[in-house]
Amino acid sequence: MATITLALKTWYADKKGRHLILLRLEAGGKTKYISTAVKVREKQWSNKNRRVLSSVHPQAKQLNAQIEKKLNDALSVLSKMNYEEAVVTVDTIKERITSGHNRGDFWEFAEDWLEQKRRKDQTYYWRTSRSILRKFRGFSGSPLPWNRLSVALLRGFDVYMSEELGNSASTRQTAFSTLRVVIGDAIRESILSPADNPFFQFRLPKSTTPRRTRLSLEEIARMEALDLSQSRNECIARDMYILAFRMRGARFGDVARLKWSSVVDDRIVYVAGKTGDP
Repeated sequence: MATITLALKTWYADKKGRHLILLRLEAGGKTKYISTAVKVREKQWSNKNRRVLSSVHPQAKQLNAQIEKKLNDALSVLSKMNYEEAVVTVDTIKERITSGHNRGDFWEFAEDWLEQKRRKDQTYYWRTSRSILRKFRGFSGSPLPWNRLSVALLRGFDVYMSEELGNSASTRQTAFSTLRVVIGDAIRESILSPADNPFFQFRLPKSTTPRRTRLSLEEIARMEALDLSQSRNECIARDMYILAFRMRGARFGDVARLKWSSVVDDRIVYVAGKTGDP
């Protein structure tokens, strides 16, 4: 039998030490959650009565009325599903409750999404995504209801990055790729309807491959012939560059790790590293 109750999200708190109050959906041994958008501190919540404590929160009456309404609305949806003899799972319940309503706020979801990346030790991805989302918040403002996500908003953000921030097309593409992942995860969690995905009709900015100036063989020879004996650091840098060139474009990391033992029978023997190797 499916149930819907109120629960405090004790496993995550915002910067002010507040926890979200959630609708907990349980069916078939599985559990899912829907945000009520109400936040309180743990000491302000009664697990027994599943209510905000009026003795420690000055707005307990209003907040309890708010979460009670959300709970009753959700129970009404569940009751209708049972009446219709629909397939009742935590996924279908969540879909029916959230589909078409775009409830909640984009930034509320995005902050939780970022926190999940941090907890999974995806440090580089977390930092990059955090920077991109901060840039998007600077344009969109906060709060950002889901129903404000539109093609027009994405186009405006593209213009903002290009004209105000001077971002290249490839940098803007990276920003939109992150936003698309966040929105895609929101759709998978039934917070946003697939039909409301603004990326379906949004064209990503086209990037051009930058033209890189290459040194000619004559320039390489001139560099090799330079007398840099009076500048030790420049001499080392030049020699490492020439060595990497002679090794058919070896990576700097591979060249820097070479030892005398790497020379075997007048040949340099090494194992090329891969991206991400320590």
